[in-house]
Order: sequence, then structure tokens, then C-alpha cells
Amino acid sequence: MKKTILITGAGGGGSNNLFRDIQLSKLNLNEYDFIGSNISKDIIAKSEMEKNFILPIATDPNYLIKLNQLIGQEGID
Repeated sequence: MKKTILITGAGGGGSNNLFRDIQLSKLNLNEYDFIGSNISKDIIAKSEMEKNFILPIATDPNYLIKLNQLIGQEGID
């Protein structure tokens, strides 16, 4: 069964480097799906992950609600 991993800050330098390093690692990538999230549609447009979602900033009162909805919707582990 595949694991689904959420990488926040998708499209930013740190998250793109992390994703590239994971791809270069010895992990069996067929066992994982990677999903990105960010607060900015402009930054997330640079994400290298196949699926990406806009979430509110973490200080937004709806952040946890939206995050938990995404976790349920996409089956994030």
C-alpha cells in the first residue's frame, strides 16, 4: 500500500530541494505519493510535485480545518 506524504511550502527552494533529494535517494518511489501545499498560488506554481493544494496560512483560524480536510480527501499519512 502506498504512503501519501505532504510536503508543505511546495514550490519554494527548500521543498523543491527536499523533493529532488527524495527522488535521488534509494527509496522505492513506487511506494509513495507526494502532495504539495503552500499559501501562495504564485509559489506553488513552481512545485515539482504532481498534486498541489493551496492552504491558508498556519495562523489562520481555518488552517487546521482545511489541513484536516486535505488529509482526509487525499489520504495523507
